[in-house]
Amino acid sequence: MLALVGAALAVPVITVNIQQIGAGSNPVLSPVDVANISWTLASNPDYVSGAVIVFDQTIPAGSQVYLKIYNSTGSIIALGVNATTTSTNTVTISFTSAVDITKMETAAVVVKGPSP
Repeated sequence: MLALVGAALAVPVITVNIQQIGAGSNPVLSPVDVANISWTLASNPDYVSGAVIVFDQTIPAGSQVYLKIYNSTGSIIALGVNATTTSTNTVTISFTSAVDITKMETAAVVVKGPSP
């Protein structure tokens, strides 16, 4: 299962609506419909060190959740990944280095379900 979402970074908590993807007779179904992103500030509050993502539905154990942050030119400036070990609706993502809030333009959350 795969879901892709995007949201502008205008508020500290963002609600994103998930769009189903796929074509023909075998659409790729999303394991969630809505996600809320709460940003985790670094020790310098001008930077984000990660996020907590809360989904409206439980994602299965073995899923991978990706959080991509893009700048105004569409380049990825941060990528965080969390591989879930239990079924959950809350995922914490940490970036390897803090991200300057002024450079954050768009966030994308990708949920990849467990392999069959």
